[in-house]
Amino acid sequence: ISVLPRCSGVGEVLEACTLRQAGAAFVRAGLAAASAILTESHISLAALLLVLLILFGLCRSGGIGAMPGVPPMLRRRPEFHGSPLAVRARLGGVATQLAYAAAHCLAHLAAAISLLLLLELAIEVMIKYEGVGRDGYHSLFHVHYDEAFSSLQVPHFKGFLRFHITRAGDLEMFALGLERSPHAWREDPRWRTPHGGGNRDVPAHRAKWVPVEERVHLLRPPRMVPPPEAQLQVVDYLLVPRYPRRG
Repeated sequence: ISVLPRCSGVGEVLEACTLRQAGAAFVRAGLAAASAILTESHISLAALLLVLLILFGLCRSGGIGAMPGVPPMLRRRPEFHGSPLAVRARLGGVATQLAYAAAHCLAHLAAAISLLLLLELAIEVMIKYEGVGRDGYHSLFHVHYDEAFSSLQVPHFKGFLRFHITRAGDLEMFALGLERSPHAWREDPRWRTPHGGGNRDVPAHRAKWVPVEERVHLLRPPRMVPPPEAQLQVVDYLLVPRYPRRG
């Protein structure tokens, strides 16, 4: 997990022209992740070694490689005339135990990397085709696409800028602040009315989603609260006059 996400490798999978190229790019991304685990990520490498030791202990307790070698006289016994693979698994001692433990560990590693890459690939598909964050508060990242984001590490507070060019050509800059950003939303019931939009890409109504109270009552639907723009405050204002042309 410490070497993921693999943003570059997964992007190549989506840009591939054929299924074969996509599979090759997926394999390369998996090999790059495995290489990073073995050479760069100490936490993942330590976890992998721990899994290897556990599997080695299971091999020893399960009878894998229990006998380092079999004398020729014992090979005539009935238990040595079964399946060649089963017989070979009981022989070899520590070397066989290490081989089986390593193969088992590699299988777990390949499965884990493949599943995590598939998860990242699904997220990348939704982000690339704008499927995340456009369907309200129940989207993947629990955000709303109309919400204003801020780099300030202040809970609930959002700050952002809006620019406006006047008819005279002057540039106005408004620094706006929102004390509390809504976290609970529901679809506006007016959206699907005859005068509503119905299409999120070409809205005829102001917004498809409206904020509601966060504490929901069990016996009634959540009530709508004042929209965020009703709580906006102009923190700062700057006017840049139009630069006069010479000549």
